[in-house]
Amino acid sequence: MKKKTKIILISIISVPIIVFLYMKISFEIKDYFISKQVIYWSKNVELNINDFQGEIDNLSDYNISWNHSLFLKTTNIRDAKIKAVFFKNKSWIKDTTDFKEDMRLQKLRFDLYESFARKYNKKINLIKYDSNTSYSDLENVGNAIYDELNKMDNEIFNNELTISEKIELWRPKIDKMLIQYR
Repeated sequence: MKKKTKIILISIISVPIIVFLYMKISFEIKDYFISKQVIYWSKNVELNINDFQGEIDNLSDYNISWNHSLFLKTTNIRDAKIKAVFFKNKSWIKDTTDFKEDMRLQKLRFDLYESFARKYNKKINLIKYDSNTSYSDLENVGNAIYDELNKMDNEIFNNELTISEKIELWRPKIDKMLIQYR
């Protein structure tokens, strides 16, 4: 009888540990593969031509397409963290003639996404330690953030301003947001 009790006790203890380790390793592997496809925002990050690895859309009127996003990294609600990312495999470049000028605008957009990642993190930090918080709560916060981000993104990019004019108008605003949501 004692042997059975020991086996049951070991099973009760070891199963959750094995499940936890599997989940932890699984998330680390997933993060590794994602990190191969993205560049995470950092203050001094500079993209180069080799970072544009997506399939070129030859039918597009654009010479360059970059894909930024907000990435939710979490194994549980309490360690939820939002990061601004650039997807290498979804971004492409046809013509590198204006690459330096295009990269100034891309940096503006990447900083915009980082400012909203910070805002998202501030908002979820207010709720993620509440035992009643669920992933859908994080998603609801994210939906509101994305709506606001998309609105500002459209204001910046859907107009007739030159790249220099866009940067001159929006750089101070986005820099202010980066400081505000630090």
